[in-house]
Amino acid sequence: MIYLDNSATTRPFDSVAEIMGRSAVEDFYNISSPYAAALKTEKKYDEARTVLAKSLNANKDEIIFTSGGTESDNTALNLAPDNSEVIVSAIEHHAVLNCEAFLKKRGISVVLCPVNEKGIVEAETLVSLITERTSVVSIMHVNNELGAVNDIAALVAAVKQKNKSILFHSDGVQAFMHVATDVKKLGVDLYSVSAHKVHGPKGIGLLYVKKGVKFTPFIEGGGQQDNRRSGTVNVPAAVAFAEAVKATGSFEEYCSRLLSVKEEYKRLLLQIPDTVFFEGDAPNILSVSFMGVKASSLQTALEGDVIVGKGSACTSRSSKLSHVLEAIRMPMNRAEATVRLSFGAFNTVEEAEKACEKIAQAVAYLRKYKRK
Repeated sequence: MIYLDNSATTRPFDSVAEIMGRSAVEDFYNISSPYAAALKTEKKYDEARTVLAKSLNANKDEIIFTSGGTESDNTALNLAPDNSEVIVSAIEHHAVLNCEAFLKKRGISVVLCPVNEKGIVEAETLVSLITERTSVVSIMHVNNELGAVNDIAALVAAVKQKNKSILFHSDGVQAFMHVATDVKKLGVDLYSVSAHKVHGPKGIGLLYVKKGVKFTPFIEGGGQQDNRRSGTVNVPAAVAFAEAVKATGSFEEYCSRLLSVKEEYKRLLLQIPDTVFFEGDAPNILSVSFMGVKASSLQTALEGDVIVGKGSACTSRSSKLSHVLEAIRMPMNRAEATVRLSFGAFNTVEEAEKACEKIAQAVAYLRKYKRK
């Protein structure tokens, strides 16, 4: 079976699974405790935080561990003051879009920023939506369905020129380890990352919080992580998250290999008649439409041989059209035929021929039963 849904989740590296299991047994001590064994465990946690901070070009005290990308996104948007305004793009993950419910309870209004047909937020459009009430702007770095890459640095510069006090958050869950995520160069105030998208464990992510940003905890309790995120720190997961980054190796080489895999799939899939690609720049995501074939039917027909995605993993079981494809105004007949192939460390150029052969067979079979 060939797995091509890495944007939904990834298989952990063997070293990640090994180190997490070992750490669960050896590093079970609560790092809030004062005895030597706990202090030794705290050192491993601190080392993991340093590795992850370095991967973002951040300082380790700017990193807060969370339960994943959803909590990181929720925490960032929760920093908006009462009765203010938040701007988010129309193609955000539901971890951002569905924050509207709890924000409204605090008198905070949410404004959707449209994207162009390439799935990109344009700076002029974004800035035009800013008002005196705007407190937070949240624009995702890489879209999880399209692979469209926003120029976050340019958007941050435009927003800050309009009002430097506005906090800029970016959901970097699909960007991390796939495009450049130097938070200093991006200029962001807040940046979300999730471990299980990069061959790390589920249940842990991080939120970068730029030094000097006024921070209000989203989760209250024992005051762990410098009173910014309470709860006993999950050291085994943190250590495993750091191992995933280390095991990936050179960022440039990894991205180059992902791009080679993506280009080989494109080359082979172009041989299937009536195939249309969405040209996203992320090296790990390929959005492709096989006209005349329902995406859900293709997923089912391929299961057991090839696993592909259909929109966000959080909503792909729904028959409703993806809000992302609606936002870029993709025609209905094409949107219904769109699947997502997303690549990770275990995908190879060599497997592409077999996978694409299976896809071609399934598409031809399903087209035989297309209603005239």
